[in-house]
Amino acid sequence: MAMVPPLRMGPALALAAMSAVLAQAGFPPFNLWGVSLVCLTPLVIALHGQSPRRAFFLAWASGLVRSLLGFSWLTGTIERFGDLGPAPAFGLLFVLSAYHGCRVGVAGWLAARAQARGWPLSVSFAAAYVATEELFPLLFPWYLATSVHSAAPELLQVAELGGPIAVGLLILAPSLGVAEAVTARLQRRAIPWLPVATGLLVPLLAAVYGHVRMGQVEVDIQAAPTVRLGLVQANRPMKDPTGYLDVLLALTEEARKAGAELVVWSESAVQNAYPHLTYTTALPRDITGTLGVPTIFGVRMVRQPVPPETAKERWNSVVIADATGTVLGRYDKHVLLPFGEYTPLGDHLPAMKKLLSHTGSLTAGTTAEALPFGDHRLLALICYEDILPAYVNRAVVAGNPDLLVNVTNDSWFGDSAEPWIHLGEARLRAIEHRRYLVRATNSGPSGVIDANGRDVVQSAVWTREVVMTEARFMRAVTPYERWGEAPWWVVSALAVAMALLKRR
Repeated sequence: MAMVPPLRMGPALALAAMSAVLAQAGFPPFNLWGVSLVCLTPLVIALHGQSPRRAFFLAWASGLVRSLLGFSWLTGTIERFGDLGPAPAFGLLFVLSAYHGCRVGVAGWLAARAQARGWPLSVSFAAAYVATEELFPLLFPWYLATSVHSAAPELLQVAELGGPIAVGLLILAPSLGVAEAVTARLQRRAIPWLPVATGLLVPLLAAVYGHVRMGQVEVDIQAAPTVRLGLVQANRPMKDPTGYLDVLLALTEEARKAGAELVVWSESAVQNAYPHLTYTTALPRDITGTLGVPTIFGVRMVRQPVPPETAKERWNSVVIADATGTVLGRYDKHVLLPFGEYTPLGDHLPAMKKLLSHTGSLTAGTTAEALPFGDHRLLALICYEDILPAYVNRAVVAGNPDLLVNVTNDSWFGDSAEPWIHLGEARLRAIEHRRYLVRATNSGPSGVIDANGRDVVQSAVWTREVVMTEARFMRAVTPYERWGEAPWWVVSALAVAMALLKRR
């Protein structure tokens, strides 16, 4: 067998960049999900035979390019709300992307270490990719699975087995299979048809599994009780809340007249901060007592007895009230956005907090009880909590809700792909838990996703409207709920073991 040396840095970097472009093609606004099934093939080819150091650099470069493309919308947000020019905004994006690239870099390093110790690159790279998606912390979490969010829903159903990482593995499989074939040709050896065929068959088998499971879940959907919803999308400008409450009240009245049994407003819909000891009497007096329909809405809370403007403890909260206006329950956001809702280490590094003066200073919630709604229980998720599979899984197991309700405000990100990326990442929560997911956003898209991950209804973006639709109350215990992230911790341990131990 005539072996060829590893690719030189120039061609290898070109393949790494190509992999990043192909991977991003599956994300909004392009949604070319078929390309995602081979998006990692160029990177795996580039890694063959490379030293761990070079493999890290190649994979890091691929992650850097991918993050620069995928988070390009962030520069506009930084300019608008950070009062920075284009150059500093891009500089911050580059720093963030360089850090994000390290996640892919670590996967390449682990795979190259394992390859040098005799383990097949395809197996070690798959395990390393799982390890980094599971363990590497990111400011804005993203998963390979989101690149196929627009695919036929049959391909997404494995999410009930292992969340987004399970979906990511079915994307990895054909990429690795094709890479095996191409590498064999480059090395002038026979193509190993078993791993190649296995990689190509995985998506087909997943689609068959998905087709069967969707039919079974559809039976449960048809038998589940329904609720008539009115999703209020008020489209409030971020820097001009004038008259916003009047808009909310008018749209809610429109929903009530249309027969809504439950109205949902967006995150931070109520701009005034309410004291945490008296909000149950103040909100009915000011707002909920006049609505005449059960309503869920976002509101800011502050700790008494100090005046609201000087309160140090503030919460990003969701409240539910019944048709009489009585407050039934409250949820405080648990997972706060770093550098958006709080400054990491800000209490210990005052200089950092002063530098990032536009950053919020919220307090994380400590209880995650589901909100009561008659005989039903609703799990509230605020903003990007709905893209955190492990957190949502813990909350579902603890609260046993029969409806997931996300309130969010993506107007921070302007007319960009971010709201659609957010929706794509949130979609898998409905499949993971076989429950309907209701999303009410300030600027869209608002809508409902059924227990099979399909859109029941979806609004446009940057419109002011009431979305009238139905959702169903469902409960299930999925495999993902039973074992959570445990399988991926095991795979992560295997990735590290292969990087350290020589194969006999």
